[in-house]
Amino acid sequence: MASEQNSDTAHDHDGTIPPNGWEIPQSEQRQRPPELDALARALAQLLEAIPEDLQAAAAEAARATADAVRALLEAIRAVIDWLAAFLERNRSGAESAGPQVHDIPIL
Repeated sequence: MASEQNSDTAHDHDGTIPPNGWEIPQSEQRQRPPELDALARALAQLLEAIPEDLQAAAAEAARATADAVRALLEAIRAVIDWLAAFLERNRSGAESAGPQVHDIPIL
């Protein structure tokens, strides 16, 4: 039953398979909400109101910020990788050596 249901979902209404195999027919695709279109238009008008030299400066600042965030994330990942390797070395070393035991001399 599940395979019949899966085969039904892979075919279009006319029985053909969509070009990407997963594509939703155009008639069934959801339309964007009108609020989203209004927001996009408002943002476009706002961007047009900004002078070109400020747009260029803002774009450069955005690129610099994105580069800084990317470098920070790479550094955090390097620290996490180092810490994971450090903990793995310590854990494997502790298991092979066993517990630390010291003889206490009895007088």
